[in-house]
Parts: sequence; structure tokens; C-alpha cells
Amino acid sequence: MVLQTDGKLIVGGNFSTFNGITRNRIARLLMLSNQSILFGTLAQRILGDAPFALNATATSGLPVSYTSSNTAVATISGNTVTLVGAGTTTITASQAGNADFAAAPSVNQNLTVVAVTSLADVSNPSAVWVPYPNPASTQVNWAIPNRSGQGYGYAFYNLQGQPLLSGQGVVADELLQWDVSALPAGVYTLRLQVGSETYHKTVVKQ
Repeated sequence: MVLQTDGKLIVGGNFSTFNGITRNRIARLLMLSNQSILFGTLAQRILGDAPFALNATATSGLPVSYTSSNTAVATISGNTVTLVGAGTTTITASQAGNADFAAAPSVNQNLTVVAVTSLADVSNPSAVWVPYPNPASTQVNWAIPNRSGQGYGYAFYNLQGQPLLSGQGVVADELLQWDVSALPAGVYTLRLQVGSETYHKTVVKQ
């Protein structure tokens, strides 16, 4: 018995054929190589942050798949995470293997999503553009520092990509406010353009 460098095992011995004749043969058997997944800790997110990509890798070079244990907090499509609610979910990275590699042990990382009810919930409000409260029921506010006098445009898009609420104006006091009471409950992408800058945030309407 000899293990080759390509991961295949050479086995010699007597093997019976279909008609009962015993012959000495050499069998070349495949042994699957092991692999592992590298998946780092996930930073805390604010509900309203744009979708982001996961970047786990397998030592085999094969693609990694992901699942979310709590789809009320975050959903996953491919390697893209979309935040839909406050709370904690476990993101599991998996690799099922193939003809050369055995399945890798799955790796779990917790993802915590924090709801923002006021600017006090943001660690550095002057440096973070974030809509609040989020989730919202009647009104969404967005503080945008150092932009007074600049023109802006906004739109709330539903999951089908349809703009259900939109408009434009001029930033007056570094705080934008929108009445969202008429929007149906659901998850929206708020697109805000101020001057040449464009921002996308997820807003949950209760």
C-alpha cells in the first residue's frame, strides 16, 4: 500500500473477477483531501447599512456557501448579506467538497444588527450618515453634517425596485425629514443623493 503525492492510494493484492478467477491486481483508490474554511469575526452592523459581501475562503479554493439562522435579522443571496431587522443571527459558512476534497467543517460567526432610534445610538454621529429611527413608523430623519445649502434628491424603493416615495430639495439645517406614514410596512432601500455623493441605506417601515 503506497500513498502517492496526488492523494491517491495504491493497493496491491489478490482480487476475484466476476467469474471467480483470482488474479493479482493493483487498485488505485482515491483518498479525498481535507480542507478548512477561513471565516473571520463579523463586525456589528446598524440597521440601515447597505448590503455587504461575506469573504470566507476555503483552503481548497472551492467556493463557500452561506446560511443565516435568523432571516428576520439578515438574509443572504450568494455571498451578499441584506439586513432586515435588529437582533442577532448566526452566519454559517460551508463547503461541501467535490471529487478531490472532503467536505469542510462548517464555521459559524454571529452577526449583531442594532436598531437606531436616535443619533445617540450611533457611536460617532458627526461622522456617520444614518437614517433614524429605524425601524420607523411615521417619520424618518437623516442628519447630514456639513451639507447645508446643497441640493439633494431621495427615493424609497421597495423590494421590487419601485420608488414609492421620492422628492428633492435643498439641505437647510443639516437634517432631512420624511413622512413615511403612508408607506406600507416592509423593507425599503432609501437612496439619497447630495451633490455628487450617493448613499443607500435600508429602512424598515413598521
